[in-house]
Amino acid sequence: MSLTSLTSLRFIAAMMVVLSHLEFLDENRIGPISWLAKNVFREGYVGVTFFFVLSGFILSHSYSTKMREGRGGAQQFVHARIARIFPIHLLTALIALPLALIWRQESSATLAGSLVLNLALLQAWVPRSTWYFSFNTPAWSLSVEFFFYLAFPLLITIRSRTLLWATAALLCLKAGISINADSQNKFLLYIFPPLRLADFIAGILLHRLFSSVGPISNRTATLAQVLSLSALAIAAALSPFVSQGSRFDLYYLAPMGVLILSFAWQNGLISRVISGKTLVLLGEASFSLYMIHRLVIVYGQKILGTTGGSFDVVSAAAYVLSSILLSVAMFKLFELPAKKWVLELLSGNFSARTRRTKATLEDVAELPRKYG
Repeated sequence: MSLTSLTSLRFIAAMMVVLSHLEFLDENRIGPISWLAKNVFREGYVGVTFFFVLSGFILSHSYSTKMREGRGGAQQFVHARIARIFPIHLLTALIALPLALIWRQESSATLAGSLVLNLALLQAWVPRSTWYFSFNTPAWSLSVEFFFYLAFPLLITIRSRTLLWATAALLCLKAGISINADSQNKFLLYIFPPLRLADFIAGILLHRLFSSVGPISNRTATLAQVLSLSALAIAAALSPFVSQGSRFDLYYLAPMGVLILSFAWQNGLISRVISGKTLVLLGEASFSLYMIHRLVIVYGQKILGTTGGSFDVVSAAAYVLSSILLSVAMFKLFELPAKKWVLELLSGNFSARTRRTKATLEDVAELPRKYG
């Protein structure tokens, strides 16, 4: 079953992250703009929690049955994950390289070391912001996702009760750490892959619940979606009264999980409304948007600078629109072809096709001699 409404929600979550990176608007002289940036946009980093929970849900939806039944799911899963993340990751790292070289603040040795870890998607394991946020900043979450991918074949074999206990233990640990949210605790609560595993496991458990419940009525699905959106809105409104340590992830985990579960049923009214072709396309391009937007903003800031006034508002709108348009182009012209090419390469079809092409060219080259 195609989960188109969840695809559309991916675009909305990516846009939350995009808006959170417009930090230069925080001190804008236009009062409403500054307030909006500080109190609404800045909280957009919780879109990452949505993506981590959604990852567990979607991977379970796509692969868990195949893997449990031994129908070649594991190999297919590994190939698909590599083809999914590495082409865009390498492309955006290359685009980010001039920024690191021209405006670098680290030694050459440190820069080289962080580049190696970044390309290998290991940067989220180093508790230094200059390392885990190195080059293309959003790539830190790919490092976490890669850890999830490695754990997934094991996690889907574990009983739900055991996964529930493991998730509860992780959440209790994070609750204890979040009491004092200094810079080191931000790494533990927001970046460190093992402590973000609760998000991914929650997605797996939510999919098991979704599968066990089965279809529900249109009215029930609509009610569930309205309630889930309301719960998230209330959580966001009350967030100023919650410690920053909790808001890094813990506080938003339940609302994001309920949101994903409610929109997994495609027959709800809101689900149908957001399942149009345009939003679905933007959702499909959301990974490219997530990976390119920060570079658009940073390059734009380096070139245009800031004024603290209305020019910055226009610049911010241009950065957002450019990022969206560029993401769609990247998705169609690079992400999809690169994914297909990598899948063929990993599956061996690429080599076979190359051999066939070579043989055809050799046959063509023989024609003059045979028939000349």
